[in-house]
Amino acid sequence: YTEAKKLTDDPKVKKYFPAVDAGTLLGNTTTPDRMFSTECLFGFYNDDRGLIFQYHFDQDNAGRSLLVPRAGYIDEILFAGIDVGDYRYQSQWENGTTLDGDATKRFVKFKDISDENRDVASGSTSDENEILKAQKFYGTFCSAMKLTEAYYIFSEAAYHLDKLFEAWVTLNDMRMRRGIPELDPSYDYEDLLTKEYIREFMGEGQVFFYFKRLNKAFDNEYNGQKKIEIAIVPPFIFSNKENVTEEQKEARYTLPLPKSETDNR
Repeated sequence: YTEAKKLTDDPKVKKYFPAVDAGTLLGNTTTPDRMFSTECLFGFYNDDRGLIFQYHFDQDNAGRSLLVPRAGYIDEILFAGIDVGDYRYQSQWENGTTLDGDATKRFVKFKDISDENRDVASGSTSDENEILKAQKFYGTFCSAMKLTEAYYIFSEAAYHLDKLFEAWVTLNDMRMRRGIPELDPSYDYEDLLTKEYIREFMGEGQVFFYFKRLNKAFDNEYNGQKKIEIAIVPPFIFSNKENVTEEQKEARYTLPLPKSETDNR
């Protein structure tokens, strides 16, 4: 609570890491800031970022590997009702289909800026260079840590310390940053926070550690697939049920060493 508050209350942080501008996201095919770079405390460049989308989320790559949520998951659960105007929904998801042919959404956060838009400019050489520079940045930048995470940590800590006013004000502040309305305490706070983590950090890794901290089973109500099927190879045995023991939790979230490693010891 205390450490996160240092970031959330620091005026310099708010000045130098402002909320993402909706104008850089919605309807912008030239330089879309799908990573919300202005809010990133740490980040890195990956020239092959577009390949993440191509290899895992591109509909044209369905023959090799396609990661898409189950039909209805995005529209009816993650961004349902009043949350349909969420900037993350508008900028990071496009229409697609499952392998069964059902309508769903495909994830485009890591999508490269298409070549057809790279020549878009006002006509002058200098302006075109600036646009290409921006496209290079927005097409390769990856987030490592966002200011959003500090706000979520602070809000959750306040909630568990019975500082409910602070918890809800902070969570609603982040909702407003994403273009969705505030909610009152009659809503399920923990459900809302979990959905915020999934919406914000999809594809970035933080949700794994969030579920680990909460001891969530892989096959939980927030899972984007129909079911989870994991091949269990002894002695890697774990329970996929909720609220298991610490020992079972450790087995669930700690992957075994590769056989190629253990056989040569």
